[in-house]
Amino acid sequence: MSLSNARFSLRDATAPLHERVDQAFAAFDLSDAGDYARFLAAHARALPPLERLVTAEGGWGGWAPRAEALMADLADIGLKPPAPLPVEIGPDPAHLWAVQYVLEGAKLGGQVLAQRVPDGFPRRYLAAPFQPELWRRFQTELNSAASAGDEGWLDAAIVGARVAFDLFETAARVESGT
Repeated sequence: MSLSNARFSLRDATAPLHERVDQAFAAFDLSDAGDYARFLAAHARALPPLERLVTAEGGWGGWAPRAEALMADLADIGLKPPAPLPVEIGPDPAHLWAVQYVLEGAKLGGQVLAQRVPDGFPRRYLAAPFQPELWRRFQTELNSAASAGDEGWLDAAIVGARVAFDLFETAARVESGT
């Protein structure tokens, strides 16, 4: 299979899903303590099970999970972690690459969102370092995995990304009550 840029292929194929997640999280005013708490709780429903899935299956070696920072932020605002949502996906390598694509991309989004969080609110999770050189390395290795895969690799990767985006959207809707 020749996928010269798997990231762009995934981005284009999942753009509507990404937009739905952005819309679901737009319901939270990050400058409001209650909304920020619900925002973090929503992420705590989705992020840890996705990170556990990737970690259990090996995943891309250059990543830094953020669940610990998220749990510390929740503790700082006096919340216990909510029940995680179930992840319904198999350990297909293309699925796992796509889940990590969503998780790695969310780090960049977190940098933007962290700027909306007032001083005094915990922000370890959102302000976790986004390292451009690691993002470039991830893209290179994602492209290599896609190129080494069979003709169904991109379709399987889209399934993995869809599961990750759907989990975040569901978590946002649970916490926002919509």
